[in-house]
Amino acid sequence: LKIGVKYEYRNENIILNCHKSQFNPVMGTGRIFVFALLMISIHASCRYSESDQSFTLAEYREMGMPDTIRLWSHEDYTDACATLNNIKAIRSHSLPRKDSRKSGGLFSKMIDTNNLAFLIDEKLSLRERAYRIQQYIDFQGCFVTAYTDVNSQSQYYHKELIDLYIFGLTIAQDMLDLGQLINEATDSSNMAIQYAFPSIQSMYLAMVLTILENQQKSHFFENEDLVQLSGFVHDSIKINLEWMGEAAKEQLRKLLENIVNGSSPGEVKKKYAILIASLG
Repeated sequence: LKIGVKYEYRNENIILNCHKSQFNPVMGTGRIFVFALLMISIHASCRYSESDQSFTLAEYREMGMPDTIRLWSHEDYTDACATLNNIKAIRSHSLPRKDSRKSGGLFSKMIDTNNLAFLIDEKLSLRERAYRIQQYIDFQGCFVTAYTDVNSQSQYYHKELIDLYIFGLTIAQDMLDLGQLINEATDSSNMAIQYAFPSIQSMYLAMVLTILENQQKSHFFENEDLVQLSGFVHDSIKINLEWMGEAAKEQLRKLLENIVNGSSPGEVKKKYAILIASLG
């Protein structure tokens, strides 16, 4: 599987006079050793079913995951990314699971769009909202990296990956919508960053293309999940066609045709065939 996209047009291009993020998802060597001891202790004291090797919420909290009873901040997502990557390094099948009785609530919090409520906070300027949201593309990419096994012919976290793709596309669309608001603004502060909008469109397109490339490998995923993903991708592309150039549409057409001619479920093929026709 292809991991994902990175939003290359960072703070200096979109938000002037802001420091670059110091996000680093990996702990130092000493902290990893302590983390490993904690993992061994938890493993020795608990029994896990073969189908669900994840931990309890309390155990994840001990490892550094944020609390699930509140909205997550930028700092919480940074902690979550670091913790996920260190769990994967030591026990790769113990990340939070979508439908787990033990860890399902934590996975839901990771992709909870309510965590993006700052986007509608009118107390924040459009500029500040733009600065905050761009970092969440990196967080989504961090999650996808943690949940993807690039060396395997199957994906243990296939259900979680579908939800993470949808979460990423939601963030990308939010960035487009916010960018459009900035484009319509007439004050000097917002006009100064309007030039960055094409880079947001490029990021969105890269996100969609990556998802479609992965969707070609239909054997990695369950049919019902592919149907869910294709519905979301279909609707997302449809509402963005008006600004896409011919080159972008051609890239989309090739990948969509590959999916239609591949082994995807019939409902997916039908939906994408209609989308191909709308590309012109």
